[in-house]
Amino acid sequence: MKQQALSDIISRLNVARRGHMQYIKIPNVSMARNLLGLFEHIGLIRGYTILENTGFLEVMLKYNKSLSVIHDLKQISKPSRRIYVDMIRLKRLKDKHNKVIYIISTTKGLMLDSECLVAGIGGEVLVKVVI
Repeated sequence: MKQQALSDIISRLNVARRGHMQYIKIPNVSMARNLLGLFEHIGLIRGYTILENTGFLEVMLKYNKSLSVIHDLKQISKPSRRIYVDMIRLKRLKDKHNKVIYIISTTKGLMLDSECLVAGIGGEVLVKVVI
C-alpha cells in the first residue's frame, strides 16, 4: 500500500507541475503528509491543508517566474525492485548529482539525503527530486 500511495502522489504532482496548476488534491494518507511536510520544509511547495471530511489534502504548488520549482520527480524504489543505500553510497550519489534531492525512508522516518548524511544512517531511496 505504501508504494501505491507514493506512486500516486508522484504522478499527481508531475501532472500538476506540467499543467502549471496552482492547487491539486491528494488522498490524505500518512505517506502523503510526511512527504509533503518534507517538501514544504525545503521550499518545494507553498504548503498544504487538510480538507475536512473529504479525505484529501490540498497542495499549493510553488513556481518561480512561471517555472515549477520542481523540475522532475521520480520514484526510485519500486515494489519489484527496492533500492537501499548506506552512507558511503549516499555520499557518492550526492557528489555525482548536486541538483538532486533524495527522499530516504529510514528507521527514523522519511528524511532528506543531507539529513541522513549528518545522522550517519542509510535506508531505502524512495524519491528523486530534480530542482
